[in-house]
Amino acid sequence: SLKQLTQEVPPPTYDFHYHYHFSETTNITKDDMKEEERKWTQVDVERHLDFFLSLCAKKRQLFEELVSVYIQSSDSIQKMIRNYSQKMIDTIGLAGLLELFQTFPSGAEDF
Repeated sequence: SLKQLTQEVPPPTYDFHYHYHFSETTNITKDDMKEEERKWTQVDVERHLDFFLSLCAKKRQLFEELVSVYIQSSDSIQKMIRNYSQKMIDTIGLAGLLELFQTFPSGAEDF
């Protein structure tokens, strides 16, 4: 989900219960994640944005959700979203981008 970008730690890249069919007997938890798995990477952000942008191509109103998530996200996530802006422009086109700028909420000025 796109709202996961507002969380400090990304979701695990795999489901513990799926990979460990004896999860009742093992003590593996999300706390056992490696330190590098506790930080958002550009690949993580792109993975969440790719699916969402494909939906936005069909329904432009979803970009309002993206802007809302952007405002709530940390500075590092905001930077990663901005780095992905060319893909967003390609998805909605210039006319859609201008339409989006007209409805930007406070806090999204640097989007």
